[in-house]
Amino acid sequence: MLLVLAIGDFARWYSTAITIEAAAREAADYGAFDSSNWVGDEFDPTSNHAKTLAAMRARACTAASTLSGYVGDPVGTAGMTCTNPAVATVLDPPGATDCSDNTREPPCQVIVTVTYQFNLITAFPPLPGSFSFSRESSFAVSKFPSS
Repeated sequence: MLLVLAIGDFARWYSTAITIEAAAREAADYGAFDSSNWVGDEFDPTSNHAKTLAAMRARACTAASTLSGYVGDPVGTAGMTCTNPAVATVLDPPGATDCSDNTREPPCQVIVTVTYQFNLITAFPPLPGSFSFSRESSFAVSKFPSS
């Protein structure tokens, strides 16, 4: 019976890892789609930069919302956020406020890290009851603005 539960846990872990990877990729893809997404200051809620960060977070949360341990707003909530998984976004180079310059070398990159707390069914000593794992996805910001 323990072996069957362990196999089930492994299958759940594998499925969760794929979902978390997809969530990170979805958010990074959205952020990299158009260089004008990064114009402005991330602390100014009316700037494209701040709106893009919020939309990326919402997309990652939506992609992970089917997980059994998901903790966050329901899908479709305005300004959707989640705490499990946690979503972290970095624009490289740090401090960039405008990635629309087509001559920038290297180009800006969007890096998204999604961290998820996974709870095991088979939590028998010495195994932990849960563990966290992260997936990271990065894309170069598009030099071709959408029209």
